[in-house]
Amino acid sequence: MLPIILAAATCVATPDAYEQLSEKLHRDRALVGLSQSGAILEIWTGPEGSWTALLTRPDGLSCVVDAGQGATVVVPGEPV
Repeated sequence: MLPIILAAATCVATPDAYEQLSEKLHRDRALVGLSQSGAILEIWTGPEGSWTALLTRPDGLSCVVDAGQGATVVVPGEPV
């Protein structure tokens, strides 16, 4: 379960979001991508397949957009 500070639709300063994800939830960035709107989408993964999708807006706030279980690394070209 996510701490209150990272509950769905909650936006906080990016350093605060990173601290919560890395130090309290023990998650690591697994994927980073730049959207057409200029936001940065990050997928953070943790122990036993937990994951969090974080969207960092151009104004410097980061928002958790979803989280769950069952994250698996998919290697391009390998069958799913």
